[in-house]
Amino acid sequence: MTSKKTLTVYFVSCRTPKLDEIVIKSFNKFSKSSNLDIKFLIVENTDFDLKTYLEDHRLIENCKIVSNSKTQLTYSYGHGDGLECAKHMIDTDYVFTCHSDTCVTSNSFFKEIEDCIDNDLDIVGVCEDTHPDRVRAYHCSGLLVKTSIFKSVSMMPDLPRIDTTDLLTLYCRDNNLKMKLFRNTYNDSSLVDICNSPFREMGKTCGVDRCLDSNDTVMFIHQGRGTSKMNGAYNSIANKKVSTEEWISLCNQIISSD
Repeated sequence: MTSKKTLTVYFVSCRTPKLDEIVIKSFNKFSKSSNLDIKFLIVENTDFDLKTYLEDHRLIENCKIVSNSKTQLTYSYGHGDGLECAKHMIDTDYVFTCHSDTCVTSNSFFKEIEDCIDNDLDIVGVCEDTHPDRVRAYHCSGLLVKTSIFKSVSMMPDLPRIDTTDLLTLYCRDNNLKMKLFRNTYNDSSLVDICNSPFREMGKTCGVDRCLDSNDTVMFIHQGRGTSKMNGAYNSIANKKVSTEEWISLCNQIISSD
């Protein structure tokens, strides 16, 4: 019997416990049939007591919570600072860093991740940033990276050209390392037409990035601006994007399904 590998899922939270709960539950649910054991490393960038919240919701197992509440940095810089502050604690060969407004949606996600690890890939992205002022880096909404690389490269942005974690992509490109970008609706909106339900019906302008496996099944989704929406700093109705309430409802349906 093949021994299980362990993967660290690493992300920053900013008073978004209900979103964090979705990340944890979705990774735990869909990894059960895989050859990967998941552990979580979560940085809380506010004074919110995330550890107690997760304990109360019986989600603390395999979770390490780090407080970074003294940071005075915001947005991209705050995110980068959060990822910097605890990366020394990663003790697995690979790390998957993501946003708190993400959700695994299929067992195939872990089959794809296992294949990437077995093929010794250095960095794998769920989508590529197309901002015209930046470097088309693999986006930090979902990145599988060798931990040795993750620890050796700064997570900090240097805007406008370099956003959070973009230096990882540049390092891998500059050193001709092994890279892979999954197919996704952010970089190719035509893929929405072949997504499975309910993701196809969400349309092309809902703001949710959908990442597909090799069989055209949606395996990972990213709400987009989830922290801003959760904290009331983004008007979903005015911008015609999926709201916090809609996101939580969708993800809970996915997590509770057979």
